[in-house]
Amino acid sequence: MGAEANKAFVRRLYQQLDAGELDVIDAVFSPTCVMHYPCNVKLLGPQGYKDSLSPFLTGLPDFEHTIEDLIATGEKVVARFKITAMHKGELLGLLIHHGCQHGNALDQP
Repeated sequence: MGAEANKAFVRRLYQQLDAGELDVIDAVFSPTCVMHYPCNVKLLGPQGYKDSLSPFLTGLPDFEHTIEDLIATGEKVVARFKITAMHKGELLGLLIHHGCQHGNALDQP
């Protein structure tokens, strides 16, 4: 795929995640993939990624990605996005306060 097709793929990936279609993770991520996060957290394979999303899907069930920058060169794509959601359930031990949550992230899917 070219750079534009890869960018379109990443847009669809985030749209499917926003819609709660987690099966897309099994289709996209290699069974042997390793994702590295801050604090020395490593997620192994598609199930590791799904497990990491689980608390957020419970606490922020209506989360939505807004892609602010999407940069592609050849096979590499980097996304900078904002996540917006209402805090409607327990989230990593935080009490429900029904307030709007915002966060920014940089991802290289």
